[in-house]
Amino acid sequence: MIKISTGSLKAVIKSFFRKINSPYRLVVVNEETLNEALTLHLTKKSIYILFSGFLISIFLLFSALILLTPVKYYIPGYQSDISRKKLIGLQKLSDSLIQINQVRERYLLNLLTIANGQMNATLDTNGLSPAEIQMALTDNTRQIDKASNYEYLKNGKSDSLMGKTSVNKDTLHTNQQSGK
Repeated sequence: MIKISTGSLKAVIKSFFRKINSPYRLVVVNEETLNEALTLHLTKKSIYILFSGFLISIFLLFSALILLTPVKYYIPGYQSDISRKKLIGLQKLSDSLIQINQVRERYLLNLLTIANGQMNATLDTNGLSPAEIQMALTDNTRQIDKASNYEYLKNGKSDSLMGKTSVNKDTLHTNQQSGK
């Protein structure tokens, strides 16, 4: 045991390191027979090395347990890049589905109001020229295309159920006009 005196710190450290290799004996005695069951010859340095080696081995064991097993996924804040990318993709998909649903709801409400005869539209009494009518029709078809979100028909992407390419809406529209 280190005895702290009024001397300098240097003397205390020097006495500790001088006694670090001093031998000690640990004896375990059986109380019933009073025989020595175990005798160990130890030093302060060997005890320190034993405890520090034990703590380092426990640290390495838990580190390996966390790094090499799926336990690491339960640590708060640990995410892999793949799950983050999937999360962002799903969030974009849900946002686009919400927008499409809102557009379709507005479309259906407009259809219901027209079908019920509750349309509150003021009629235009001015006559339009054929060029103005054609320009209004092209503007109207552009707005319908944007509102319906059926851009996949224009792009000619393959149908997920049939495996065939879908019909191009623009060529279908021009074929119908030329067929008239």
